Amino acid sequence: MTPGAPILSRCRVLVAGGFGQLGRWLARRPVGDLVEVCNVGRKHSEIYGPGMDLSDRGSIEHALEVFRPQVVINAAAFTAVDAAEDDEAAAAAINVDGSARLAAECARRDIPLVHVSTDYVPGLYAPVEDPAGAPSLAASVPEAIDFASEAGVYARTKWEGELAVRRAHPGATVVRTAWVYSGPARSRLEGLGGGDFVTTMLRLESERDSVNVVDDQWGNPTFACDLAEGLLQLANRLASGDRALSGAVLNAAGGGRATWHDLAAEAFALAGADRARVLPVGTDEFPRPAARPSFSVLGDSEWRRAGLMPLPHWRDGLRRAFTMAR
Repeated sequence: MTPGAPILSRCRVLVAGGFGQLGRWLARRPVGDLVEVCNVGRKHSEIYGPGMDLSDRGSIEHALEVFRPQVVINAAAFTAVDAAEDDEAAAAAINVDGSARLAAECARRDIPLVHVSTDYVPGLYAPVEDPAGAPSLAASVPEAIDFASEAGVYARTKWEGELAVRRAHPGATVVRTAWVYSGPARSRLEGLGGGDFVTTMLRLESERDSVNVVDDQWGNPTFACDLAEGLLQLANRLASGDRALSGAVLNAAGGGRATWHDLAAEAFALAGADRARVLPVGTDEFPRPAARPSFSVLGDSEWRRAGLMPLPHWRDGLRRAFTMAR
């Protein structure tokens, strides 16, 4: 997708989890007066107005009444993959219960809902024997998943959240994405704390002679700005009355495929550093509390068939992240 991709008509979009990385990019991407993005966090803000606490039905009702959106994007999630292992209740409260509560209130008002999900769902229920030669994963919707016991709380709660959302709002559109980052363009997002993989690699480049990065996990690096543009394109279609996308499960992620080592090496190169300083290692050298998919490359065939413009190749997205930071 190119910057400023055409938007079909004016619409108002309410973003739950609006002050996270994705929510902030969604607020930055509208073109002129064609899209109005209303970001909400959990608490009331003197600047932005009512909050929307997904644990409180009354809070959700109030926000929907005040903002009167044509489309809601749920970007709220418990995404701390390892921390979820120690606090399943907190992960489920947001990823499952809160998402279902929002979906139910949108369904009551016939408001289209876009629910953002993750590559961990297909990546951990559809293991691939030969990642290097495997095709990408389609956005299939199995009725049940027999997760391996080591799949982890995050993956399970995101899958349970997908199910809960679709039960509460059969017309909800689920969009799975992967490996989302802002990198150096993170400086454009005022007030955003934390970091992401690319920003971490750039910090380590300045601190260490070399960095070890796993080269046996495959996925789609996705620039958050590109994802935001894709989601607004989808939201506009839904607001325009295109219900062919209602109830769909779609993948929206950077094109191509890469390992974490590929992404880190490319980031080093774009920063003017020697990519050879990024050393490939296996996952077994980085034991973590929660399992990561070895292969979660998301195919975008359903997205393309829906007439939506695909996200740029991951290398193009990364270059754009560096360009936007200048």
